[in-house]
Amino acid sequence: MRLGLSFVALSLAAASCGEGSDDGDAERAAAPSTTATSEVVSTTTAAPTTTAETVPEESEPVNVDAFEQRVVLFGAEELLADALALGVEPVASSSTLGAETGEGFTGIPDYVTTDVEVLSHPYVNFEQLAALEPDIIVGIAPIIDGHGPELFEEIADTWVVPHDVTPEQQVRLLGEAFGRSERAEELVAELEAAATDAAGAAGDCDVSIATIYAGPEIAVFVGGSWPIPWAVQTVGCELVPTPAEVSPDDVGRATISLETLGLLSAPDIVLMHIAWGDEIGALEEVTGTDVWQALPAVQTGNVHLFDRIGFRGIEGRIRALDEMIELFGES
Repeated sequence: MRLGLSFVALSLAAASCGEGSDDGDAERAAAPSTTATSEVVSTTTAAPTTTAETVPEESEPVNVDAFEQRVVLFGAEELLADALALGVEPVASSSTLGAETGEGFTGIPDYVTTDVEVLSHPYVNFEQLAALEPDIIVGIAPIIDGHGPELFEEIADTWVVPHDVTPEQQVRLLGEAFGRSERAEELVAELEAAATDAAGAAGDCDVSIATIYAGPEIAVFVGGSWPIPWAVQTVGCELVPTPAEVSPDDVGRATISLETLGLLSAPDIVLMHIAWGDEIGALEEVTGTDVWQALPAVQTGNVHLFDRIGFRGIEGRIRALDEMIELFGES
């Protein structure tokens, strides 16, 4: 099954708070090369065939125990976060980072996820998948299409989430798949209300947003839909530098060097970081340089560290807004 084709127009007509995945590691991961890459995915693919299972028209009350079907998810943790917010606890979900430690999935602090089995990402072990005996498989298009939808459909009813859906579209699509559309609309309304309440809360402020990947590789955000940049802009702050000063990609991110680190010239720096693997050393290497230490925000002690993947799903975006209001809101 292909989710959302009949809902795209509806979702685009609604007020949208952002697009795309906010997970840098998942966004960088290539789809399996055996069949296709992520570039093959299209949101204009054909509607479900007549063999597709009919989704219940009315949503059930939000109650994890009442959802008896076994669900398996393939995608970044945003899928898991939204499923849990809809009252659906999957038996297994793929993880882009960290869940293999047994401490649960990252960026979903309001739910206990240690009982959700961890699957590899982005490559699928079909023997492991079949052993889970799922009733429903939901996955992002690069994974499902990359391996071949027919391989998943042999195991269970398979739903494909098109890539580049908005957060609102994604939760609506999952709500339709699980028969929880009413709860999905509640979540969308909560996000839209939070964004409306947060609009302009910061007054006049300039902020530089950066992340330091392993390498080290330094990136600055000048826009885009990732939760933290989206939240900073929603509360009314201007991003420094501007898109005209760099060459951003489709998520509003541009690579800079130590020589151009001075572009992070705003009075405040929001530094998005993952305390994981080689990124720890990369952060220490860059922040230990003289050019970093000379930045205005560093000089005044206004560098604010946030978990880059700590705000998963619709509810994570609302938390990101709360964090930015607390940080930059006018008293």
